[in-house]
Amino acid sequence: MQVATGLVVAVMTVLAGCGEPDDDPSASPSPTSGTTSEATPSPTTEPSQTPDGPAAELVGTWRSEEADWTVRFAADGTFVEDFQGNVDFRSGEWELSGDTLLLIGGDGNTTEGVRVGDDWEFMLGTLSKR
Repeated sequence: MQVATGLVVAVMTVLAGCGEPDDDPSASPSPTSGTTSEATPSPTTEPSQTPDGPAAELVGTWRSEEADWTVRFAADGTFVEDFQGNVDFRSGEWELSGDTLLLIGGDGNTTEGVRVGDDWEFMLGTLSKR
């Protein structure tokens, strides 16, 4: 009987510690509003896909009637060309640096154009905005 009573007391002591809230607030950390030792990370935002200045003026559809060539420039820095009736003939990325425009094709070829007034002059033809 003494063993059983001792066992019951031991179990009750263990169980007594379970489920009761701890009265000592320093025993377990709890979040406090407004004061933390770590900086709260700010949400990351994607950079704007809208170019500004001369690059913004480039975005859109440009055409060379004499070459039957159309280039569509997207704000994300990509382009798609139609050439002599072949829609989506070539695509790639464009880079603008001052008065020089590079069309870097996915085919490995790069075409360079220069600004002439409001147009872009390439070996293939002169692109005017539509």
